[in-house]
Amino acid sequence: MTSVAALLAAAADASADVRGAIEASLIQLAAASADAVLAPAIELLGAASRPPPAQRACVLRAATAIARKAAGLGDALAASLLECGVSQLLATQHAEPVEAASELLLVLAERSDVEAAAVTHALLKHCEAGTLAAPCVLRALADVASAAPTATVPLLKAELLPRLLPMLGSVRRLPNARSLAFLRLSRVAS
Repeated sequence: MTSVAALLAAAADASADVRGAIEASLIQLAAASADAVLAPAIELLGAASRPPPAQRACVLRAATAIARKAAGLGDALAASLLECGVSQLLATQHAEPVEAASELLLVLAERSDVEAAAVTHALLKHCEAGTLAAPCVLRALADVASAAPTATVPLLKAELLPRLLPMLGSVRRLPNARSLAFLRLSRVAS
């Protein structure tokens, strides 16, 4: 078992201090080769046996910090991170991994307008016509639009706004989190 695999497995520890030290160690190991840490992390997060929420959040936070510091991730690795971030965003109702996945998507979107558009398209796939998307998807879209407006706002106006405007009258009847996310996103897109 490599040191990266051992650290990823240990990220399931119950202690927040231990998980913090593991995050720091993963980030330090990635300084030599981001791919050597991110590839096994993506594999762990995509495994059929779903890791516990605390472990997923720890690994996602480390991946976010690595992606933020890495000069060149490469297209394939960035695409894998994007797919992983979206799947983890939608995989659970636990707040900690959802927030970590949202932060990963935001970091990817901040890298360039092309990546911001890719993140936006990936999130828009989960916004079906006639239904209001999950609050975490709407919040992530709003965060990406705030971080990279030139790349995302035209996409939101063209693709998302026509889907959401007919439902605007029913916003007051929706659960509070969805209402707030919907209103925040509509403010960003207008």
